[in-house]
Amino acid sequence: HMIVVPMGDFLMGGPEGESRVPIYAHGHPPYFDGGLDERPPHRLVIAIPFALGQTEVTRDQWQMCVDDGGCNGYRPRDWVWGNWEFFGRENTFYLDGNSPVVYVSYLDALAYVDWLNAQVGEGVYRLPTEAEWEYAARAGTQTRFPTGEHLLRGQANINFWEIGNPDPQVPVPVDAMPNAVNPWGFRHIQGNVIEQTISCYSETYAGWATSSQYLQNAMVDECARVTRGGSFNASEDYSRPAQRGRGPEDARGASVGFRVLRELD
Repeated sequence: HMIVVPMGDFLMGGPEGESRVPIYAHGHPPYFDGGLDERPPHRLVIAIPFALGQTEVTRDQWQMCVDDGGCNGYRPRDWVWGNWEFFGRENTFYLDGNSPVVYVSYLDALAYVDWLNAQVGEGVYRLPTEAEWEYAARAGTQTRFPTGEHLLRGQANINFWEIGNPDPQVPVPVDAMPNAVNPWGFRHIQGNVIEQTISCYSETYAGWATSSQYLQNAMVDECARVTRGGSFNASEDYSRPAQRGRGPEDARGASVGFRVLRELD
C-alpha cells in the first residue's frame, strides 16, 4: 500500500537549537547545538511526483522476494535482543511476518527494489532520497515533529529515555500502535526502525533547490548512505524528521529497515 505524496515545497533541515543533544565543552556547562549536519535549512521543491510506502517493508514482503528467487536468497534473522537491562537478563524477541524486515543493508534494499521492478517490467521503484523522505515525514508541517514539539507515548515506537521505559524495546508490526501515524498517513515514519535512503551523506547541506538534484547527486557507485527516522531503541531527538544518520552500504543491524518509493508520471 503506497500513498501518493502531494507536490509542493518545504524548508528542509533543522534550525539551530532544534536538536537537543547536549554538547560538552571542557570547562563549560553543556549547551544544545547538535544537528550540525542538518544545516543550513533550505527551501526545496519536490520536482518528481512520487508515492511512498505507507509502512516499512515487512518480513513477509521480503520473503516473497526470496521465494521468487530474488533478494540474493538472503534470509535475515527473525529475532532481536530486547532492552534487557530492565530485566537483568538477556531477552530474545521473535518478529512476526508483519514486522519490518531488519538486518538488511542498503545493498540488500537495492536487491529488493530490483526484484520489485522486475514484477512490473519497468524501473519505477527505488529508495527515496533523504529530501523525499523528509518531505513525506514532515507531512506539510515545519515543527520539530509533525505532532508538535514533542512525541507522546503511542505516537512512536522509540525509547523515552527521559521518562524511563519499563518495556523491552523491539520493532513492532507495521500495523501496531494506531496513533503512530503522521498527518499524511505514513505509519512509523518516526521510530520503529531506521530507514535507508539513497542519498550520500555530507557534513552540511549543499543547498540543492529541487528533489531531482538530490537524486542526481545520489547516483554514485559507493558512499556513506543517509539513514532517517530513528528506531525502537533511539531517543526522541534522534526521531525528528530533520535528524540524519549514515552508514556503510553493506551494514546490517537490528534497528535498520527501509520503505520503498515509486516514481509517478
